[in-house]
Amino acid sequence: MNSRPNKVIKEPVVATSIGLLFTLSILVGFSLDWNITNVKQEKIMLATEEARANWNKDQAFRGWASKHGGLYVKPNERTPPNPYLAHLPNRDVVTSDGTKLTLMNPAYMMSQMTKEYDETYGIKGSITGRILLNPANVPDEWERKVLDQFERGVEEVVEQTLINNEPFVRLMKPMVMKEGCIKCHGHLGFKVGDIRGGVSVSIPLKPYLITGDETIRSMYITHGSIWGSGILGLVAYVWVGFRREASRRELQEHIDHQNIALQHAEERSSQLLNSAGEGIYGVDTTGKITFINPTALKMLGYSSDDLMDQNFHTVVQHSYIDGIPYPEKDSPIHSVIGEAEVKIVSDEIMWRKDGSSFPVEYNATPIIKNDQPAGAVVVFTDISERLRIEKLKNEFVSTISHELRSPLTSIRGSLGLISGGVLGDLPEKMQAMLKVAGNNTDRLLLLINDLLDIQKIESNQLVYRKQRFEIMPFIQQALEDNAGIGELHHVRFVLKKELPGAYIVADKDRIAQVMSNLLSNAVKFSPEGNDVEISVDQVEDFLKISVTDRGPGIPEEFHARVFEKFTQADSTDTRKPGSTGLGLNISRAIIESHDGHINFVTQEGSGTTFYFELPKLQII
Repeated sequence: MNSRPNKVIKEPVVATSIGLLFTLSILVGFSLDWNITNVKQEKIMLATEEARANWNKDQAFRGWASKHGGLYVKPNERTPPNPYLAHLPNRDVVTSDGTKLTLMNPAYMMSQMTKEYDETYGIKGSITGRILLNPANVPDEWERKVLDQFERGVEEVVEQTLINNEPFVRLMKPMVMKEGCIKCHGHLGFKVGDIRGGVSVSIPLKPYLITGDETIRSMYITHGSIWGSGILGLVAYVWVGFRREASRRELQEHIDHQNIALQHAEERSSQLLNSAGEGIYGVDTTGKITFINPTALKMLGYSSDDLMDQNFHTVVQHSYIDGIPYPEKDSPIHSVIGEAEVKIVSDEIMWRKDGSSFPVEYNATPIIKNDQPAGAVVVFTDISERLRIEKLKNEFVSTISHELRSPLTSIRGSLGLISGGVLGDLPEKMQAMLKVAGNNTDRLLLLINDLLDIQKIESNQLVYRKQRFEIMPFIQQALEDNAGIGELHHVRFVLKKELPGAYIVADKDRIAQVMSNLLSNAVKFSPEGNDVEISVDQVEDFLKISVTDRGPGIPEEFHARVFEKFTQADSTDTRKPGSTGLGLNISRAIIESHDGHINFVTQEGSGTTFYFELPKLQII
């Protein structure tokens, strides 16, 4: 049923693909052949240029030697007197100090130099001709052919030949008689200007061929990759052609499915928005409402028609609680839209349709579209009940402060007087009961004071009276003040490390409260007879005060909750007495209010170190 459409698609795709394959193969093959030829020619050309350079070098040296009439050297086994210069009366001379010297003419010097150059670098050189002074310079077959060409006027011959079955590029140029040559070769009948023979240089081709082969291999790989990529491209082209119609149908089906999924997503979003327990609404960049959920409408007493496309601030947040107008430009929601930053607000009110108001806490998040602010989404909650509960809590804490602390203080004083014998000697059992009553009274007073501190911290009413003081006398005083609890548990305080002359600016009484908490905790969890170590150190611009015990350590699962309220690592029946579970929470609040940091290091079974750091004022 679908064979005709498929055939219509296949025929032009296949025909085009075959044509492209043929064209690609021709182009790649031509390019490969052209590049290989160029590489080979380039290697021959480089070898030829090297031959010319060596020939020029040899001729420069020979010319220099000719101008100076040769060179006298000490004869040795490698350089004996030249028998072919025996006809020269001054071939051998003796210096005034008796040193024997023999003459090396240019040809003799060139013969030895080219031999050593051949042995060292593999580059061969020779001087040859038809009429020879030295029979060892007889021309080989190639040189004889070149000498024939010189007689016909050829000035240079370059060819690729074999020497001992190894490829060489050989270059030869004619050797012309000059004035300096007559001394040694004139007796052979040559005159200035005659072609006496030729000078050749032979460059080994093997190194050039090796690098050329590497280049050619790379070209095969490169062109093969190009051809393979072209084949893959053609395969992809054919596949795309076959799939085009199917893809169009699949795309249409996908669009249909996406439309259905979008519809379902909109339904789920609407359900989520409608079922949310918080009020949720959205505004555009002008502050006009774009959507609002039923919870928000119920809180505000409006219908959707009342608020849609209305400016939310104008309708719902127009005034402060005292009736003074609330400018929209001062609203955090306005800044959220302008600055594209999330804002969390907990101290504003909203006005209902009936004119009443209620306190709210809200989270405003910017809507970003194409990297530009497009509005904001606001999630708000009525916090009337929370504020009522906080008020009740504050009233309860106030009641504790005024109605319980004062009587407990009187009771503690009375118990102390009775225990001290004001009423006379008491039986031992009564003394024990009075001690228990006194300890429990102290615990209640400690709990009340800690609760009051917590309430002040949470309401930002805790006042700090900061002053400049030296740290070491302060530490000594803290140890003296807490020595009693150490003696009670048979634990000794040891000042392990000091930092004389260090000053801080802090509330001395509140830092003393922190020290008391840390020292008492260390004592309570230390085995009897052990020491609690205190160290004062400097860490960059901070003073670090550490308190270390040798107790059981803090379990790992409790680490995250150490500084929470009403928590202790030991919450079983073996829990240490005399603690409210608020001391570390209060200590953290005090230290952080001084721009400091408090933490601990512990190892189960080995002990714990609590430390806090405060900004250092100076070292004097």
